[in-house]
Amino acid sequence: MRGLRTAGVALIAALAAAPAAQAHGDPASHYLETDALYPSYARQPSQASQLELLGLLEAAARRDYPIKVALVAGPEDLVDDLVMLRTPQRYADKVVTLIDRRLDAPVLIVTPYGTGVAGRASVDGRLRSVGGRDARALLAGIHVPREADGDQLAATAMTAVRRIARAGGHALPSHVAAAKQYVAPPPSPTRPAATSGGGSGLAMAAPAILAALGMMVAFGLNLRRTRALRTQRPAA
Repeated sequence: MRGLRTAGVALIAALAAAPAAQAHGDPASHYLETDALYPSYARQPSQASQLELLGLLEAAARRDYPIKVALVAGPEDLVDDLVMLRTPQRYADKVVTLIDRRLDAPVLIVTPYGTGVAGRASVDGRLRSVGGRDARALLAGIHVPREADGDQLAATAMTAVRRIARAGGHALPSHVAAAKQYVAPPPSPTRPAATSGGGSGLAMAAPAILAALGMMVAFGLNLRRTRALRTQRPAA
């Protein structure tokens, strides 16, 4: 029975791991764990625009305000939650959660449907988590063209970065030198055929689930054999 309980715990753990496996496939979150910019796979900006945007982000980092930016231009930049393309603020909140660490500066998301900012930012002179009202105040009046290409998304991001840095007490100079090395193009993300959510995580966890089920079957057969032997054993 103890073995069955162990196998059951393993099965539950495998099932619980399915959503986590799905979440860790988010391209922008992976980039922003170590880099300041996710440059979009769907509509990547030109090298000149990237270097200009990276120059701003480097300047902000030198002022101890390392803002992170993700340009999310199309479905190719998401795993399976395509709704996030139209809800950049929700996506910003999700990315900060997936990065899974306490950020000391905000994360900016720019999509053709708008902008979003989450994480921690200097608001009213103190560093705190950015709420929905704070995000709306920081990004008020910033418009993204609906059919924006990569360069237009980058230009929108630069406007927002300057706004966020200035509001946090880290205003950037009017002229900032471009970075010397741009971000390599991200690889094509692999998305499941069904984009309604849930499928990819379950598929990734399938081996662990099958292994746990096999353990449970083996323990069950062993338990039945043991009980049968006890029944057939002659009484002393």
